[in-house]
Amino acid sequence: MSTAEDIGGQRFRHSTFAYGSAGNSSEPPDEGTLTTGLLVQRGYEVPSVLLASRFLTLGSDDRKSEMILFYLEPAAPGVALGDLYAGEEPTAAWTALRKPLAERSRQVFTIAPPGAPR
Repeated sequence: MSTAEDIGGQRFRHSTFAYGSAGNSSEPPDEGTLTTGLLVQRGYEVPSVLLASRFLTLGSDDRKSEMILFYLEPAAPGVALGDLYAGEEPTAAWTALRKPLAERSRQVFTIAPPGAPR
């Protein structure tokens, strides 16, 4: 957490990534697969590629609890996961999308210190 940023008095690590909503066959299922399953179960149509901005903070000093906030948005129509990653490596296309994605994600929530006006 040494590189984490302060948001409303809490330290958050931030990352961005893209993933295919088809998920994978990992056991146990990863976060993307579980999220897609929940959305489909609730009747939502899920695009084939999702862009994610992830904020993580620890709930206690013993690191036994955490809170993760996800901001998700669909990739543009026609964008495939292979356009954004070459194997595990980000492509120029993904590099161009990451910063604007992070900026949009920071606009959708506010975390205020305890006792701050809302």
